[in-house]
Amino acid sequence: MPDVVTHRDIEYAVADGVPLLLDLYLAEDAPGRRPVLVWVHGGGWQAGDKAEITPGWGEAWAGKGYAAVSINYRLSDQAPFPAPLHDCKAAIRWLRAHAEEYGLDPERIGVWGSSAGGHLVALLGTTTEVASLEGDLGNPEESSEVQAVCAWMAPTHILSMAALQPDMAAPGGVLHKLLGGSPEERGELARLASPVHHVSGDEPPFFICHGDADKTVPYQQALTLYEALRKAEAEVSLYTFQGAGHGRGPFFANAELMARVEAFFAEHLSV
Repeated sequence: MPDVVTHRDIEYAVADGVPLLLDLYLAEDAPGRRPVLVWVHGGGWQAGDKAEITPGWGEAWAGKGYAAVSINYRLSDQAPFPAPLHDCKAAIRWLRAHAEEYGLDPERIGVWGSSAGGHLVALLGTTTEVASLEGDLGNPEESSEVQAVCAWMAPTHILSMAALQPDMAAPGGVLHKLLGGSPEERGELARLASPVHHVSGDEPPFFICHGDADKTVPYQQALTLYEALRKAEAEVSLYTFQGAGHGRGPFFANAELMARVEAFFAEHLSV
């Protein structure tokens, strides 16, 4: 494996006086422009950090020929939706603006996230044309478009999830905190926060993965997005993790799934 240089705590934007940071992993002396793979962490939109990745994740993907990136975004106690999506889009724009400096290919950016991170990457893949969700942080002259999306355990339809998980929608619950109020009261914002409502058929390729025993984000959330993308004739595949609940560990330990993830990004980012 080639030597990997890690650039930690790069400031990609500032929101309400708060620096937004990312970590960038690059193999030394890689020829040409590298495709970019961005990890967006989970944590119910209220917790988590870019450092909370599988040990060696960045180095491993950099060794496969990618520029690997892990980002932070504002959590729900800092700002409600659409703040976290604005931040994710700002990170994508920063990567494009600094592509020459770091040897990145601005036309080959893939995103991958789990749980709340899966929700945010699904929105990155479905909302490129939604001006109100773009935000104005960082390099507004650049595009926030992505070329491949891997969404794990992702909430995709906020109102239906709130109906199935009323504790999440109640005051203090993660959906209530995400929206700054109950999903019923903030119906239009809940709709904007739902990837399924933005599907048009112009999406990049999607790889959706979900455990069919998930008690936190119901498996139906994956099916809803999968069916919407299929109906719109977008390119999409679904991996059902039989018997799996909610959580990162078993997913990363599943060799078949990881091989499919690697093949998905290799195909669509031309590694």
